[in-house]
Amino acid sequence: MLFSVGIFPAFLATFYGHDITVFERHSQAGGMMRYEIPEYHLPKVILDQEIKLMAIYDRIPS
Repeated sequence: MLFSVGIFPAFLATFYGHDITVFERHSQAGGMMRYEIPEYHLPKVILDQEIKLMAIYDRIPS
């Protein structure tokens, strides 16, 4: 069992066959990418699409 702070490190760990438990401080996944990178550098719509793709491929809990 692997414990991860944030969705993206957890997502990467699943490729190595680890079971994951995710701890997320905020109500939405994305961590630093969502809350620290300005909207004009990384639109939230794009980030949401990427997170949904990870859930579709059954790599993260939705």
